[in-house]
Amino acid sequence: MSRYEECNICRTNVIQGGMCPVCWPVPFGIEKPKQEPLKAKSTVGVRKMKLIRNALQTPDGTLIESTHRHDYVTHTDANGKTYCIDGGLSYVRSSAHGDEVYLTLYDNEPHEVQRVVLKWGTYGKNGDQPLTLVPIAEMEDEHLEAVLDRFHVSDVRRAAMTKELEYRQNVLNMYYDQEE
Repeated sequence: MSRYEECNICRTNVIQGGMCPVCWPVPFGIEKPKQEPLKAKSTVGVRKMKLIRNALQTPDGTLIESTHRHDYVTHTDANGKTYCIDGGLSYVRSSAHGDEVYLTLYDNEPHEVQRVVLKWGTYGKNGDQPLTLVPIAEMEDEHLEAVLDRFHVSDVRRAAMTKELEYRQNVLNMYYDQEE
């Protein structure tokens, strides 16, 4: 006597009295058990993480990074595949060949990482230089203060710049404490 029976609809062998994995619950006239509706999880008090870096590395080692919204960056790799990244710090959209390495980072990284990864665009002290993206860690104190005072800065950059000024003050205090 066989432990298996044939589904009346698709002819799949199933354990006697069991459910057909292909067309269940129809063949045996068994109703599907009712499931409780999914309840939305409360997002009260949950902070949404913000992007601080949107980049990927292709198999040949090329790094491509999207620095601002709708900054669509592509690279044709040595393997012939085209890789792309888009969205800057607003959203992540990228190719998905499966052999790339995603280097996307969020604001839950420690400040030591954020200060190197987050960048600010500058045209130089006199505004006559080509645009250069400078990591917050490499900006002078006066530059950081001027940016915070005079420009609309995204929340994530403002927080990192403020933290950078505090970080430098703490490092200076530790240095002077060691000398005494």
